[in-house]
Amino acid sequence: QVEEGLLPEPDYLFVAAGSMGTAAGLYLGCKLSGLKTRVVGVRVASRRLCSPKRWAALINRTSAFLHQADPSIPRVKASAQSLLLLEGYVGRGYGWFTEEGVKAISLMRRLEGVSLEGTYTGKALAGTLDYVGKHGLKGKVILFWNTYNAVDLSKQAGEADYRRLPKPLQKYFEEPCQRLDPGEALNRP
Repeated sequence: QVEEGLLPEPDYLFVAAGSMGTAAGLYLGCKLSGLKTRVVGVRVASRRLCSPKRWAALINRTSAFLHQADPSIPRVKASAQSLLLLEGYVGRGYGWFTEEGVKAISLMRRLEGVSLEGTYTGKALAGTLDYVGKHGLKGKVILFWNTYNAVDLSKQAGEADYRRLPKPLQKYFEEPCQRLDPGEALNRP
């Protein structure tokens, strides 16, 4: 779309960073396509799983794999120091909603009609808005990468028996929902 002139080249691309597969793929895609876009991850998982060092390693391993499969694909090298991973948005932990994330979900829904969720995309948008506001990026082209699958899978989920899941996962179906449920936030006037 950028090459065809349909969209401007983003100056910044913000994405939720959990296992970092999407962030690594976007980084590689931007580099391999010649975009100057700065990919910014917003950490939404533990530091043990999500760090600049792990992100760089995933980029480098994936780049090596691609080059081995097709030597015409140039190698891309990333270092932990060259990557921007925003901290301070995971809140209490993975899967726990944050007040900022719920507000970001509500804002996106109200202004753009786009659904987000509280584990990844709400936190990532909260980090994006905070960073953009603090760093004077007015006039820059900002792209928020929405990783949320908003397809309604209620029917399939309703037909599944959660008791067939491993015991540690069953609690997510038996315990009450979090107080900061994005659904509640979206229904507020």
